[in-house]
Amino acid sequence: LDLWTMPLVSTGTEIQAGTPERFFGTPAMEAYPAFSPDGQWIAYASNESGPYEVYVRRFPDDGATAVQVSRGGGSVPHWSRRRKEIVYRSETNRLMVASYRIDGNRFIVELRQAWPSAPLANTGVLANFDLTADGEHVVALMPASSAADRQAATHVTVVVNVFEEMRQRNSSR
Repeated sequence: LDLWTMPLVSTGTEIQAGTPERFFGTPAMEAYPAFSPDGQWIAYASNESGPYEVYVRRFPDDGATAVQVSRGGGSVPHWSRRRKEIVYRSETNRLMVASYRIDGNRFIVELRQAWPSAPLANTGVLANFDLTADGEHVVALMPASSAADRQAATHVTVVVNVFEEMRQRNSSR
């Protein structure tokens, strides 16, 4: 798994996909890419050093060495839109927050800390949390706490075209 980017080309009336370009690739596996809010950096996870860790590189890639954000395992990085923070999942399914600063063209990790929350549900390689656009809330999959919850946790309902479904139900009354 390598990281690729694809330019978007505007024709004036529509947006079309340009030709995909390899952004970064190694013999290791890179996954979970995420652009910074300003589009100048990409955070991603890689197992280049053994366990998956979160790294950051400039975009476009200037050939500089990636900066390791996580310590002791990390994946699924998300950039906060309001703070200079990256939120990621640790190897033990805990949410971690890394604050950073930009000094010229250098990305500097200042502080890593665990969020004081219970471990997230183990979803394997699938993402199990996301941040709201304002960065003030997290939506997360949490493990069931009781036998009834565990039984209910095996049932998921997905509603697609919810507004059309509501219109149809209301028009039949």
